[in-house]
Amino acid sequence: MGAKDFAKKIFDSFPKDKWPFSVYYQLNDEITRANQRTSETEYRLDIARKNNARSQRAINYEQEKYIFDEKAVVMYFHGGAGNHGCEALVRTIGENSDGKKVLLSYNPYEDTRFGLNECIDTIISSTLRGTEAEHLRFPEGSIALSIGGDNYCYDRQPEELRVYNRLFNQHGIKTALLGCSIEPEIIDDPDVRKDLDQYSLITARESITYNKLVEAGITRNTKLIPDSAFLLEPETTDLPDQFHASDVIGINISSMIMNSGDSGIVRENVFALCDYILEKTPYSIALIPHVNQDSNNDMEILKEIYLRYSQPRVLLIKDNDSRKLKYCISKCRIIVCARTHASIAAYSSCVPTLVMGYSIKSKGIAQDIFGTDENYVINVKALKAKDDLLVSFKWLSDNEDRIRKHLQSVMPGYIKRARMIGEELKKLQSDLRKPVLGIADANTCTACGNCVNICSSGAVSFYNDRRGFLQTKMDFSKCTRCGQCSSVCPINIKSNKTSPISAYAGINKKDEERLSGSSGGIYPAFARRIIDSGGVVYGARSEGLKVSHDRAETIDEAMSFMGSKYQQSFLGDCFTKVRDDLESGLKVLFTGTPCQIRALNVFLHKDYPELYCVDVICHGVPSPALLETECIEISKSSGSDVYEINYRLKIPSWESYSVSYKMADGIEVNKLHGQDPFMQKYLSNSDLRGSCYNCQSKDYRSGSDITIGDYWGGATYYSRFDDGKGISAIIVKTQKGKCLLEAVSENIDIESASIDHIELCNPMLIESANQ
Repeated sequence: MGAKDFAKKIFDSFPKDKWPFSVYYQLNDEITRANQRTSETEYRLDIARKNNARSQRAINYEQEKYIFDEKAVVMYFHGGAGNHGCEALVRTIGENSDGKKVLLSYNPYEDTRFGLNECIDTIISSTLRGTEAEHLRFPEGSIALSIGGDNYCYDRQPEELRVYNRLFNQHGIKTALLGCSIEPEIIDDPDVRKDLDQYSLITARESITYNKLVEAGITRNTKLIPDSAFLLEPETTDLPDQFHASDVIGINISSMIMNSGDSGIVRENVFALCDYILEKTPYSIALIPHVNQDSNNDMEILKEIYLRYSQPRVLLIKDNDSRKLKYCISKCRIIVCARTHASIAAYSSCVPTLVMGYSIKSKGIAQDIFGTDENYVINVKALKAKDDLLVSFKWLSDNEDRIRKHLQSVMPGYIKRARMIGEELKKLQSDLRKPVLGIADANTCTACGNCVNICSSGAVSFYNDRRGFLQTKMDFSKCTRCGQCSSVCPINIKSNKTSPISAYAGINKKDEERLSGSSGGIYPAFARRIIDSGGVVYGARSEGLKVSHDRAETIDEAMSFMGSKYQQSFLGDCFTKVRDDLESGLKVLFTGTPCQIRALNVFLHKDYPELYCVDVICHGVPSPALLETECIEISKSSGSDVYEINYRLKIPSWESYSVSYKMADGIEVNKLHGQDPFMQKYLSNSDLRGSCYNCQSKDYRSGSDITIGDYWGGATYYSRFDDGKGISAIIVKTQKGKCLLEAVSENIDIESASIDHIELCNPMLIESANQ
């Protein structure tokens, strides 16, 4: 078949309504370009290379068009049917759920090649990035199923899974994590626990994971149900002529086990096993692939083994879909395999199986079936001698009849339990309760403390992560699932953007107050106005090296909130106090970062006419550990401890400011900010809080009345302010803010400014820090 005909065959095999239009027309273009290619092989390689880019373009081009009007079962985080374990999950989960089947796939081409378009209604190209869930709209009653149950064990994948989970739940779509195996230490991560509790259903496929989830308090939503792939029905296929039932030892080796330990010792063990089978037994060897993808390909190592021996008794089984591969596996006398779903195909076919494992998923499944993993799973990371695998194989071979009888005895009940997945999914679909919303994880949490302050059962608390940032954790043994914490978590509340009313360049008329401030010294004018009218002011105050928010009733107290503090302030119970003050009729001025203002508005749940919120243009908050390291170095060189820091000492000028470290012995160590290691790292965004890299409160979304900050470049237009003492940018966003600014006009000197120029000169007003 020529390249053009092959392209047309692929193109015509997939109904138009199942491709996003952008992908459909791109594939159509491939047919034309195929005229320039000379072989089917070249075309296959080219389309595989382009698939990832095509997936990215598809979600970008069509992200507003994935709107479904029919109740759906959405399967997501699918890497492609070239991984036949993933393919088996899609087939068996789809068969055991009701409604329109929608698959978010990283590799739709593979899914078409292996026939998933025959059992799935709609396949959408997926980037495997959780944010794409923001652009998917499904009607009430739809459910989203995270498939590929071991994905919580790999690299950055839990982070993406958390985003999917959160966004689907926020859109009213209940989520389920199916067939999961999770390493126990991963469940100890507070962010993972908060994420897992958001799923409306979790099915653990083995008891090690299930028991750890229960121990962690994730019990509301957790079931112990075998992997759905145990339900996969084999499909008869032609086998090589040399393949004789009961005379073939199946071998499946993966690139993952080659990379999980010493690949040299793994090879030696595999070759020693093959040598033994060919020299000491009458059996043949069937090399069986179970994953065939560009970056994860069983065929690479299997071809190496095949070419090493090059004899009729060594068979290389061609790649095929999961049903036909299961048929092949079922005809083996014994199988030695690395892939979890190859072992599942073998167990469910009652074939004695030795698993070359590297994680708890293989151990857990073996323990549930046999009562132990000893002799049934060999840890490839622990291989020492070149015959370790052979020793385990010999034990399996000596006991194969007993093992086969045991499997024949337990498998009917085990597979019956696997069918419980269908019952659980039907319950999930018929449950009219809203999804469970969680609270922010380490990448989205701003440490506002709303969840801690509102929790009456004491289930939510703070802890310091390794970089010194405050994070929240849940004690699920205390949690009553009342939902109060999620109702006040800003991550669950959409932040609306407001348009600025006016903008100004300004300075405080009092030089003393202007010099005490970081910019033009505008804040004291606002504070004095509120306090003179009988109100109170909240702001960040330094206490030694610690920064925390506090309440001020006098102007002297309020003046301690002056100046930039490049640390995150601890809010404590400030929001509760603000609410109490407002309810008692006091005017309140609250100053802070955009995320703090937004969190306050979420906590209060309603608008208070006497509340005035002023936020600062925020660069982000640096790691406390970063500052601690710098203070230790300064203390070593000076012989005294640092007890106070002025981050914005206007010496020699506002633009060329210094950082002043005051030591316990009274000495001050001043460094130009460009020469201070802490400021260099801070301003280069090297170690900021996770939420600062994707701030949800910038760009006029905090809900503040006024924003103030440095007007870098302001001296270009306002030369009378150009005296090296600082210029403030003032952005008014509400009528309350306008009234407040007018009320302090006698104390400040301002001129109208261009908001575009302010944004250009200080982009941190609207942009998050670049990571």
